[in-house]
Amino acid sequence: MKAIPQVDFLPHVPDSHKESSCNILIVDDEQRIRETYRQLLSAPERSIEDCGTGSEAMRRLEGRDIDVLILDLNLPDINGLEIMEWMLRRHVPTAVVVFSGDASIDSAIRALRHGAFEFIRKHGDPQELIDTVDRVLSRRRMEREHALMTIRLEHSERLHRFLVEQSPDIIYTLDKNGAFIFVNGRVQALLGYSREELLGKHYSLIVHPDDQEHARFAFNERRIGDRASTNVEIRLQTKSNGVRHFENRTIVTILSSQGIYATHEGPADLHFMGTSGVARDITDRKKAEETIAFQAFHDLLTGLPNRTLFKDRLGVALKHAKRKRKRLGVMFIDIDRFKLVNDTYGHHEGDELLKNFALRARACLRSGDTLARQGGDEFTVLLPDLGSGDDAALIATKMLTELKRPFQVAGLDFFTTASIGIALYPDSGETPEVLLRNADIAMYQIKGQGKNGYLQYTPEMHNRLR
Repeated sequence: MKAIPQVDFLPHVPDSHKESSCNILIVDDEQRIRETYRQLLSAPERSIEDCGTGSEAMRRLEGRDIDVLILDLNLPDINGLEIMEWMLRRHVPTAVVVFSGDASIDSAIRALRHGAFEFIRKHGDPQELIDTVDRVLSRRRMEREHALMTIRLEHSERLHRFLVEQSPDIIYTLDKNGAFIFVNGRVQALLGYSREELLGKHYSLIVHPDDQEHARFAFNERRIGDRASTNVEIRLQTKSNGVRHFENRTIVTILSSQGIYATHEGPADLHFMGTSGVARDITDRKKAEETIAFQAFHDLLTGLPNRTLFKDRLGVALKHAKRKRKRLGVMFIDIDRFKLVNDTYGHHEGDELLKNFALRARACLRSGDTLARQGGDEFTVLLPDLGSGDDAALIATKMLTELKRPFQVAGLDFFTTASIGIALYPDSGETPEVLLRNADIAMYQIKGQGKNGYLQYTPEMHNRLR
């Protein structure tokens, strides 16, 4: 089983309640002062703890979940500055507010050099402590939001890179001269080129020679938005000496592209940088469409045009004959004794006979003539640009002569003949329906006369049929 590519997804994001909560630790050797601090800083979203020694403080700080540390420098066991040095060495992410009774300026300087957010004297205005803690918490919230935004951006970039590289389409960027500056890895699977082989090369390297002019507008697209190129059909060439084998050296793609612009001083000052685009492989879809179109207008057994396509070609040929005042012929052919083959040897042998008959009959025609299968063992022929009715008779004679050679049916020689009716424009009709009907009447006349021949339609045949 093919391995599924992995992508790192965004870590769990705290909910709004957890984002707004904060933890405060008060460290002071006097319990009265700790209780006073608690009352001053108390708020619904705050969790406040306290301890009286430096050792207790360090044990609590190891949890790395304290947002603000209210620290007295003069503790009974460890100096507050030593705690701050320990925090620096351990990279403890806690903001420190020194709240000390030491009025010395040197103590304040040392505390700030050790990373304290602010130094406040104990006997000052209590509001100063409240405001300082509020500022610290505000900055902490901003730092958390910034860190979260950074995580989201990194995730977005990873996800973008993953989607681009795993895309089933070729995604590319060209500079303003049409050279590749980016192309995703899909190009190697579809065209056989590695991205390193294409970077710096002109896009024309991968475009089919017959589509170069057509592709020039899409690959050099400068427009953006609704006016940009969308679903332009372009053939791309595969690498001629690639390591993988390509059944076809060309793939069909639909390409969408738009211009890339950089803004210098304002929206009005746009500088064209190049073109970005996406090319989707639709080769299989095109083949399927062509197959469906072929099946709609061709006989699947013989590959010949069917009656629908034959009538369409006959209609076009009639318009041309009327305009140029040319003659035109229609032949209706029925294989004699065909039912005997199906009844005796089975439908498979009958199908083989039909295919071989089609090959022989086609070889007797001119390059501009059309042989079609109407159904069963009946075929029609369109003969445009005839000089006279004798030209159609010559072709019919040629066909009958070709049929004198035996066919192979079930490993045995089988001799068959054909009955051919001919209708000429304008003598025997001026519409596809009338010409086909009259050629059919002539064909049944020859069958009634013993088969293995041809007849040209005359009005008397229609009267006898009626």
